[in-house]
Amino acid sequence: MKVLSSADFAMGDILYVGSQGREGCEKAVVASVEDPTTIELAEPLQHAHIAYDDVCSVLGDSIRVYRAPNVDGSIPANGSFVSLATRSIESDQLSTYYRDSNGTSDHWYKFTYTNLDTGAETDLSDSTATRGQDYGNYCSLREIREEAGFLDATNLRDTMVEQCRTNAQNEINSALRNVYGKKVPFNPVPGAIKTLTIQLAAAYLLQSAYPGRKDLWEPRFKAARAKLESLQNKDDSLTDDDGEDLVDSSISYYPTDDQSRAFTMDMRF
Repeated sequence: MKVLSSADFAMGDILYVGSQGREGCEKAVVASVEDPTTIELAEPLQHAHIAYDDVCSVLGDSIRVYRAPNVDGSIPANGSFVSLATRSIESDQLSTYYRDSNGTSDHWYKFTYTNLDTGAETDLSDSTATRGQDYGNYCSLREIREEAGFLDATNLRDTMVEQCRTNAQNEINSALRNVYGKKVPFNPVPGAIKTLTIQLAAAYLLQSAYPGRKDLWEPRFKAARAKLESLQNKDDSLTDDDGEDLVDSSISYYPTDDQSRAFTMDMRF
C-alpha cells in the first residue's frame, strides 16, 4: 500500500483504511515497512479505496471494559477494577458499545485499547473513570427498556434510550420546579419520580420506535402526564424516606384560596 509517508508506521501496527465510522473503512495490519512510501500489509484490503483515502494507525482493534465498586464517591484505585469483557471495534461504525446488565451507579468503569493479535494493551491509568449510567438520573436505561418491552432489543442503541430518559427528566423537572424549588433535580430520587420517569421515558421510546402506532404510546403519555399534573397542582405530594412532604416552603403563591384577588372584573384601567 502506497502512503505519503511510512515514517510513523511499524510492523504489527493496526491501521484503519478509509473514513472511520463509515462504510468501506476496514482494518489492516502492517507486516513490514518497505520504503519511505510503501507499507506491506499482512492481508490484502477487501475494499477499493480512492487516492489519498485516510490511513490511520490506532491503539488497538478492541476495547477491554473494567468495573470497580463505588465506596465513598471518589474514583477507586486501579487495583480495584476488574475486567468484565472485551469488545472488537468495528471500523465502519461510529461507536463501540458495551452494556453491563448488572451495572448501576454503584459502579465505576474504565476501558483500555487492546491488540487481539499481539495481546498488547494500553495502561489502565490512562483511562478516565466514569460512574454507571444511572448516576445523576432518576432511573436506569434497563428499567426503561423493560417498561417499553425492549429489554432484548439488541439493535436498539442505548443512546436512543438515554435521549428518551433525558426528555422525560427535563419534562418532569420543568413541571415541578415551581413546586419543589431547589429540590429539583431530586436527590435522593423519590420512588414516585423514579416510576414516573420510567413510564414517561418508555412512552418517548415507543413513540420514537413506532411513530405510526399511537395506540402503543399515546395512553402511556396520557397516564404519565396526568400524574405529573396532579403533582404540579399539589393534588398529590412527594415525600421523603421519613414521610415528610418535599414541597419547598420558600416558594410563595399569591393569591391563596383565603386571599382576595389582586384585580376584580369591575376595575377599569
